[in-house]
Amino acid sequence: MQILKVSDISVNHKQPKYLSENNCKLVSTNYQPDFKGANYPSGYYTDEEIADAYRVLNDKEDEWESNLMSILCGRWGFFKYVCTRAPEKRVAEVKKLREDLLEIQRQIERQKELKEKYEKELLFEKQRQEEKQRLEKALSEPKAKFNDEFLNLVSLSKNNENISIPNAIMIQGKYNHHVQKFTEWILTAKETNNNVYSVQKNKSNNEIMLDIQKIMNNAENNFYKNGKPTLLYIEKFDIIATPKDGNKATIAVLKSLMCSCSEKYHCTIVFDAPENNTIEPILLADSRVQSKIVI
Repeated sequence: MQILKVSDISVNHKQPKYLSENNCKLVSTNYQPDFKGANYPSGYYTDEEIADAYRVLNDKEDEWESNLMSILCGRWGFFKYVCTRAPEKRVAEVKKLREDLLEIQRQIERQKELKEKYEKELLFEKQRQEEKQRLEKALSEPKAKFNDEFLNLVSLSKNNENISIPNAIMIQGKYNHHVQKFTEWILTAKETNNNVYSVQKNKSNNEIMLDIQKIMNNAENNFYKNGKPTLLYIEKFDIIATPKDGNKATIAVLKSLMCSCSEKYHCTIVFDAPENNTIEPILLADSRVQSKIVI
């Protein structure tokens, strides 16, 4: 069955826009259903507004729809509702209610988003703090060992020339992140001049050794300027220190350098070794590497 709406009724009469109750009764009594005629009063609402009223004002939409035809055919209730101001006020209330409900829903969604964001931030901060604690725990002993076997000796050597400072320090750890953080920490030492040299694969071993020698010479000059030894961290040291074709001559130079770099150049070499430690064992002799720190 097709449901007729107020807009389906053609109107050519001059009835007032809002009919009084008596006039509505008169219309209901005198005008019989004739949808092809021009006797029915004009409706006040648009189709969309009527549809809103259908959805909101009735709990059971199906029953409303099934009775709408008979209402259109002359029931008093229809004309009272459509032809007076009551629907205008009611639909305004309905619209306001719907807007309020939508705003509440939007606020709930915003609160939900804020809650999810807060929970993510809280989880991230918790994980960050836990990682910080794990890192501090993992680095506490290595830091203490570095202080004992290097920094304390540097301080003592200022008043005692017989104090021997390590030629080299090896760092080895299971987790690269921990090794990186520890290396960053030792390079903040105020007791030393700190330098970093990264071995580049596109450079020949001769070029690399010349670069290192220049750093050694600068370390010696800096020591006589400010009295501080140099801490030289050689990144990717294993590239030139692993026994393989092309490294034999370089390893021979390193053997000599690492026996005297502290005494001659006032420079201590720091390097990290891979977990499987492929570095030439002779370079790790106690005469060369006086401090081995495991993280």
